[in-house]
Amino acid sequence: MHRTCLGCGSEFVEDPSAIEPASCPVCESTSTVSPGVDDEPEEEDLEDVDDGLLG
Repeated sequence: MHRTCLGCGSEFVEDPSAIEPASCPVCESTSTVSPGVDDEPEEEDLEDVDDGLLG
């Protein structure tokens, strides 16, 4: 399964036999998502905060 790292944006293939959560081979972050799957609903909240700071 393809994953996208939230830390550095790298895309990689997750090892289906891995027991631990997928980690990015580039930056070792475990904050990864599958394309098309919204695992991180907090992102919308962060955008709202950014808009408040800019406004």
